[in-house]
Amino acid sequence: MKEIIIFLLYFLTIFAISGMATFLMYQKLDGWGWLIFILVLLLNVKISVKQE
Repeated sequence: MKEIIIFLLYFLTIFAISGMATFLMYQKLDGWGWLIFILVLLLNVKISVKQE
């Protein structure tokens, strides 16, 4: 169950950040580049959960 919650939070974070960056791009506001940078960093993270 712990693994499912961790993966769910990971993917929800990715979707939330990509949604915020898309909104900022659509509204032609500054700051969306930092969100894309954070998104790239999150996509390069390897998640490993040890089962007990």
